[in-house]
Amino acid sequence: MLSELPKPGHHSLTSCVLINDSTNLAVDLSGIFKNFTITESINQNEFTFKADLVETATNLYSQLTGDEVVAVEWVSPPYIEDLEPRQMVFRVTDIGGLSFDDNTEAFKYTIIGIDELSYDQSFNVVSTSYSDTLSNIAEKVFNHAVDNSINSPLTDTSRYKFNKDETEGIVDIIIPKESPFATMSYLRGYTYSSAYPSSMYLFFQNKDGYNFKNIESLIEEGKKELTTDIALKKISYQKSTQEMANISDKVSLAYNIAYLSQFNKSSLHASSTSGALHGTVKEIDYMFKDVTIHTKKIDTKEFIGFDKKEELSTKTLDTYNKEPQASEYIYVDGLKTNRPNLAQSILNKKIGGALFYSNMVQVTIPGNSDMSAGKLFNLQVSNRLKVDLDSGAAMALDENLSGLYLIKDVQHIFDSLIYTNIITLVRSNYAGK
Repeated sequence: MLSELPKPGHHSLTSCVLINDSTNLAVDLSGIFKNFTITESINQNEFTFKADLVETATNLYSQLTGDEVVAVEWVSPPYIEDLEPRQMVFRVTDIGGLSFDDNTEAFKYTIIGIDELSYDQSFNVVSTSYSDTLSNIAEKVFNHAVDNSINSPLTDTSRYKFNKDETEGIVDIIIPKESPFATMSYLRGYTYSSAYPSSMYLFFQNKDGYNFKNIESLIEEGKKELTTDIALKKISYQKSTQEMANISDKVSLAYNIAYLSQFNKSSLHASSTSGALHGTVKEIDYMFKDVTIHTKKIDTKEFIGFDKKEELSTKTLDTYNKEPQASEYIYVDGLKTNRPNLAQSILNKKIGGALFYSNMVQVTIPGNSDMSAGKLFNLQVSNRLKVDLDSGAAMALDENLSGLYLIKDVQHIFDSLIYTNIITLVRSNYAGK
C-alpha cells in the first residue's frame, strides 16, 4: 500500500482513447468529456458506456462515423490492498444530442457504446441443433461468438472468459438463426438445477468475464470468499451518523457511504398475484392428451440466502397461500424425454425472483474499481435510535438494512475531477438455507 494515499474518489481514469482504424483517427477523450459512465449489471448482457463530450478547441464531432473503438483503463488507489487495473474495449453504437453553446462556443453531444464482443456477436448467427445440458450449450454458443468476433487489435480475447454453473437435464434444441446473446436469453428460460433451487440463471458481464451463473451460486461463492478479515473489509461500507467531512482517515473515508436510499422492501401482494407465493403450472401433453398440475407454495428456507433471521409471518401465509394466484401453461410431447424439469423451473423462478429482488438499496460511494456486478457488498448502517447520548455515536447497526447484499448494478461515473460509484444492491428479506 502507498505511504501517502490520495483523497478517495479522485479521478482514476488513466486512459480513455477513441480510435478509428479506417480514418487513422486517434483522440484522447479524457480532456473533453464532461461525464464518462460505465455500467454493468446482472440484468444486462454486456458493459455499456455513455460519454457526454464538450468540444471547444477540437473538431472531433465532424470526424465521427459511429463505429469507433473506445479503449478505457482505470484503477482505484490501494486503500486496503493493491488492485489490478481494469481495461475495457467498447464500440461506439450511437452519437446524438448535439447542441451548441453560444456563450462558450462549445459543441455538446453524447456518444454511447457497448463491449466489443457484444457488438461483434450481434452480426453473427447461431443456426444449428444441440443435444446437451443448457449450460454446455450456452458455453458452445459463447465460444461461437468469440470465434467469429472481429478481434480488434485493442481487444484481448483472454478477457472473454466464460464462467458457468451446471444445469440439469439433457435437451434437444434447434437454434434457428439467432444471435449468440439472444440465444442466451432463450436458454435461461429453460434452466433447471436442484443444487440451486431458484433455477434463476443470469447471463452478464463483470470483471471476471462473461457469466452464465445462478443467482444463488453468486451468493454462495461470494460468502465462501469471505474467509479473512481483509476480504470482508474490502467489501464493507458504512453509513454512519458522522459526517464525511469529519473523517480524517482516508481509508475510512473511502469506505463511507455518501448517499443511501432503500427504494423497495418487498411487495407481498404483487408477489402473490404473480403466483410467486402460491402458483400452479399445468403441463399439457398434446401427444397423450394428458394434463399434469404442478402446484408450489413458497418456502423461504429452501433457497440459498443471506443468513437473515426473518421469516414470512403466519398471517401472510394464511392470507396469500390459500389458493394458487396464477397459472402457467406448458405444452410437451410425452414421447420426448430429453428435457429439464420445466414445471419446477418455472415455479421456482417466480419464487426466487420475488425473494431475491424483495429488498433493493442504492448507495453512492467514492469510486472503487473493484466493485462489480454479481459480487457481494457488506452494508453497515448505524441505528439512529440507538445513540450514545454523551458522544452521539451510534451504538448498534440497523438490522433491517445492514448485512450482505448482492451487487445488481454498478455505475462507474467519471467527471473532470471525481470518480463515483452508484450501486444498486439486492437481497432476500427472508432466511435461507
